[in-house]
Amino acid sequence: TAAEANPAGLAVILRPEISFELKGLQFTKSANNFSSTGTLANFTVQERDFKSKLFSPSFASFVYPFIDIAPDMVLTLAAFRHELVNFKSEFYTIGAFGPPSPAEGVYKPVRSSLSLKVVNWGGAIGVKISKGVSIGASAGIAIADMNSTLSRYSVAVFDDDFLDNRASINDSQNEFFVNAGILIKPTDNVAIGGVYKRRPRFHVKHTFVVPS
Repeated sequence: TAAEANPAGLAVILRPEISFELKGLQFTKSANNFSSTGTLANFTVQERDFKSKLFSPSFASFVYPFIDIAPDMVLTLAAFRHELVNFKSEFYTIGAFGPPSPAEGVYKPVRSSLSLKVVNWGGAIGVKISKGVSIGASAGIAIADMNSTLSRYSVAVFDDDFLDNRASINDSQNEFFVNAGILIKPTDNVAIGGVYKRRPRFHVKHTFVVPS
């Protein structure tokens, strides 16, 4: 993981290495206005939790060191895939009374889905330039995919015939990233590191539709 965190740390690896990581996640969305009972003058709001699960490979890398290319010098190369973000959420509501508003004083039924993934693909180099000092750099491309839909309906029938409005984001973008680091070991038991990261920035397109 040094290839992504601080590439200067690659220089401590003394033999070829393959790393692979899997992760399983569960996200919980609490819909605090799922439904209600009673009347607008006297009502009780029900809540409901919605769970979304995902399982994915979060990190993989291959590292190969070239040892003793010069006295006290080690050159290490790496290639990696790092899942920076992976999020998923789905929920719906069937409508509930709420604080009075111009639109009848109710929360209208909603159906929502969101998935967001950002994956870094890159390469790295780490060089031990003396007995106690290593430097390194990594760079690559970050791929972002976002799909989000939030639909509001006039009644709890999730069909476009009853659609009030829909906000959505369906976009994919690629941006470059760069990391640079240094690692200093004044003694065998003490290490001091520093890293500079230029993170990618993404600008996604948003649409809002109101049926005519």
